Amino acid sequence: MLRERLESISVAGEILRVMMASEDLVGAVATLLSGLSDSVPCRSIALFEATADALVEIGREGNTGSFREPITIPFTQADHPAVQCLLSGRHVIEEHLVPWWGEGTIPPGPAALLPFEGRLGTDPTRSSLASHLLWIDSPSPFPMPSSLLDFLISLTGQGGVLLTGYRFRDDLRKTYEALHLANQKLQKDIDRARRIQEGLVPHGDLQAPSILAASRYQPAEKVSGDSFDLFPLSPEHPQGKQCLLIADVSGHGISAAMVMAMFNVLLRRSLRHTSSPEQALSEVNQELLEQVRGLHFVTVFLAVFDPADGAMQWVSAGHCPQLLLRKGGETLSLEASGLFLGCFDQPDLATGTLTVAAGDRLLMHTDGITEAADPEGDMFGYERLTASLQAHAQLSPSEALDAVQSDLQTFLQEAPLEDDLTLFLAEFR
Repeated sequence: MLRERLESISVAGEILRVMMASEDLVGAVATLLSGLSDSVPCRSIALFEATADALVEIGREGNTGSFREPITIPFTQADHPAVQCLLSGRHVIEEHLVPWWGEGTIPPGPAALLPFEGRLGTDPTRSSLASHLLWIDSPSPFPMPSSLLDFLISLTGQGGVLLTGYRFRDDLRKTYEALHLANQKLQKDIDRARRIQEGLVPHGDLQAPSILAASRYQPAEKVSGDSFDLFPLSPEHPQGKQCLLIADVSGHGISAAMVMAMFNVLLRRSLRHTSSPEQALSEVNQELLEQVRGLHFVTVFLAVFDPADGAMQWVSAGHCPQLLLRKGGETLSLEASGLFLGCFDQPDLATGTLTVAAGDRLLMHTDGITEAADPEGDMFGYERLTASLQAHAQLSPSEALDAVQSDLQTFLQEAPLEDDLTLFLAEFR
């Protein structure tokens, strides 16, 4: 008797060891059934898993006739021995039972039905139900000796825990694969959004009457909440007054990019029927309040330049100070006051007027450059930005921006940019 028990333990251990080497639940089930059919001579053997409302076959071994589709035994069939066995949680020995998968092609025979628990921990939604059921059809010898039943009960209990582990792992793998596919789709959508947004911002050198401009645009993510442009105030008079615009939506990513696209459309629509940049931004503010509802806000600097006399009117909606570099070297800060757009009924915009001369330069930027920090946490700031702009005043606008960016990278060392970076340098002629 002791020898038989030791041999049973050895066989069970080998089956469990091979099961643990399986790559997935299907392989683990196949290993368990193959090991059991080798250890327990029988006509056929099947393994069922309990779902919320049925027993669902997850593996079968041996003579199963021509019917190979997985079997489902609903719990509503309460008189079925397999259902009664699972509900009672006790193994059942039947002397005369037709295999469920035989469809009349396999004669009835003795059967052993063994429910076992494989779930890790408890599941309050399942009450006392077992998690699996093993159906051994026509075992030999029959009746089964108690030592063989003990072996089966012990093996199925331990094997059930392994099966549950594989089920969890397979479910996690499927979840990961689904998330991976969803992420790939999301990245494709973001890439499309990036290409669309890149098409909405100017590229290279820009020219307008009495203006030569250059820009540098570097999103912190694939899409940005920054925007800039140079365009005529009136499309019907392209040689007339020119608008210089820079704006920054709070936050990053797709939602910020969508709000910026909306802002650009709203601003141009408002500018068509009003020549006042202040009035145009006030109208845009009301539209943003209705549509965005405070989820994002927008800071804006908008200047209207008249090439006929060099007059420039500007308005700021909470945007960071912009820099005007006079040809003689003096630097003016067009200070930001007022409130950003999209959060308050009255943004209380800051306005100003001045006259620019040939050789003067206006640097329009977002706070991504002044708030860029080195590894020690020191920010680039306005003093460094002003000094860099003055040091490269003799270069063309495009070359000057390259030099400013180089100074920024030297300052940052290896620290990454945490915010979108937009520079827009306009030289008046």
